[in-house]
Amino acid sequence: MTLKATMYAKGIVQEVHYRDYVAHIARVIGIRGLVRNLKDGRVEIYCEAPNERAFKRFLKGIDKKGDPEDYFQINVEELQVSLEKQPDYRGPWRKFEGFEIDREEVKPEEAFGRLGLGLELVREVGTAVRELTNTTKESFASMGAKYDTISKVEGKIDRKLGGIDRTMGRADQKLGKMDEKMGKVDQKLGGIDEKQGKLGNIDDKLGMLVETARKGK
Repeated sequence: MTLKATMYAKGIVQEVHYRDYVAHIARVIGIRGLVRNLKDGRVEIYCEAPNERAFKRFLKGIDKKGDPEDYFQINVEELQVSLEKQPDYRGPWRKFEGFEIDREEVKPEEAFGRLGLGLELVREVGTAVRELTNTTKESFASMGAKYDTISKVEGKIDRKLGGIDRTMGRADQKLGKMDEKMGKVDQKLGGIDEKQGKLGNIDDKLGMLVETARKGK
């Protein structure tokens, strides 16, 4: 069953390529009809859908929401829908094939106005790009300063570690000298032990002589 409807889109819907957007969705889904701009700022849409499912998909697709503060972006604030036989249904305003867009003739003053609007948009984009570039430069400068600070801190740490290494080297040298002195002390103690051993032998011999003398008496 073919569903026929007249629709009116209100919001930011003119000079933002909304008609092309509606036509694209209609052709993808398989909707027939027309779309045109109205003098009061709305967009009128007539559609013929092959079934209810396709009609609901079309309604959902064209009811596009955007940022209401962005005047260069589609934002459908209200979508009025009137099915065939309902009071506000008007039907097609001309013959059509597939889904067609009515494009009004652009007057020279309107063309210049649109050109001026385009130039203003280009200027806004250029300003945004310059601001982004300046922000990026400031970020890199801040990162460079932080890197320099980190490098200085690393340099101080390296110098302190170098000082610690030199101190440890001197300590190792002193310990080596102490080891040498202890070795000499051990040698001297060894000599003393030898002398004590010899004195022990002398004591033994004296003891034997004393014992022999006693026995001779």
